Amino acid sequence: MPASKPNPAYYREIATRINCAPGDCILVGNEVKNDILPAKRVGMKTFWVTEVGELPTDVPAGWRGTFEDFGALSERGEL
Repeated sequence: MPASKPNPAYYREIATRINCAPGDCILVGNEVKNDILPAKRVGMKTFWVTEVGELPTDVPAGWRGTFEDFGALSERGEL
């Protein structure tokens, strides 16, 4: 890879390698600085994986929750 986290070029390169537009990708990550923010900068949808409990409300992820929450959203076709 020519770039690494948190460089947005890293996420663009992944989308290019899987032949997918960034806007058609969903980044699932647990780190705001290294995952969520740079992926959003390139236009990816984002799911912030968190532990159960109080969550900061200023994180600009499209969705947030546990892996189980991600699975449920995916099964319902809400992603």
